[in-house]
Order: sequence, then structure tokens, then C-alpha cells
Amino acid sequence: SERRNGKTCSSTTVNISVASIDQLFYSEFVLSIGSPRCLYVFRIVESDAFAVLELNPQLVLSIVSRLLGGPVGEEKTPRLLTQIEQTIIKGITNRALSDLQKAWKTIAPFTFQHERYETEGEFVQIAPASEIILLVSLEVSIGDQKFMMNICFPTFALEDELAKLNAGSA
Repeated sequence: SERRNGKTCSSTTVNISVASIDQLFYSEFVLSIGSPRCLYVFRIVESDAFAVLELNPQLVLSIVSRLLGGPVGEEKTPRLLTQIEQTIIKGITNRALSDLQKAWKTIAPFTFQHERYETEGEFVQIAPASEIILLVSLEVSIGDQKFMMNICFPTFALEDELAKLNAGSA
């Protein structure tokens, strides 16, 4: 806890860890997406391809609640975000994309740009159904609550970098 303007403000610990990294068909990824979902499509500028940051709606609602001074994990059923909640979380996703860009920096100098928000997987269409994608699943812990977050990259957008990584490990 800390004091700001005479009020006590409490902080919340957030931990993010990699749960799994998988390769699967894009169609399998789309079928695995629940409804409603918080899908943030972003452009990989250097390859002119798109990728997706998928957030569990309960995670997003917990973040918004906490940012506005409320508790974490109060809403139990997923729902669509209001326009205000979308605006609040867009700043968080832009920060996440910036951090993701920094994480990729040692492998490739990618630039990630937020493109749009979607709630249904079938409207995303970042790759053909038969395209292989790289799916990074992350577990997000906020206080005692756990949520999942996924990042979906079409492999054609990463071909050169994956080839370099494979050549380096051979």
C-alpha cells in the first residue's frame, strides 16, 4: 500500500509466465476461441502480416476493474466490453505490444502496430485456414486469480527469423 493525495492505494502483483508454445493449423486456433473474446489484431510491419493477441474477457474486465480502483475477478461470466472499457484496455494492449516488440528485438527488429479489436474469431482472418501458426500461451496471475492469454503468429510472417533460429541451433 502507498498513500497518494491522502488516500491509501494498494498495489496488485501481476505475474506472466509462458504456459506453452505450439504449432497448429490456423483453423484449429479459430475453433478454440471462445465467445465472446477480446481479440486484438496487430500488424507485423516488416512482413506486412497480421497476428493476434487473444485475451480472456475476464482478464480484461479484472484489469479494467483494478485500474478503476475495484477488485480483481469480480465478474464471473464473460461479456462484451463497453466502448469505455475498450478505450481503457487499448492503452494496455499497446503497452503489451511495445513490450512484445522489445522481447523480439534479440531475434528480429519487428514493429507491431495495433490494427483493430474483434470479439469473434471468425472475423479475424489473419491467415488461410490450412496455414500453420505459432501459438504462445501465457498464464497471467493477478493476485490469486489466474487467466490465459494467447499470441498467435502466422509462421509465414516469421519464416526468415525461424530459419535463422533453426540454422543457429544446428
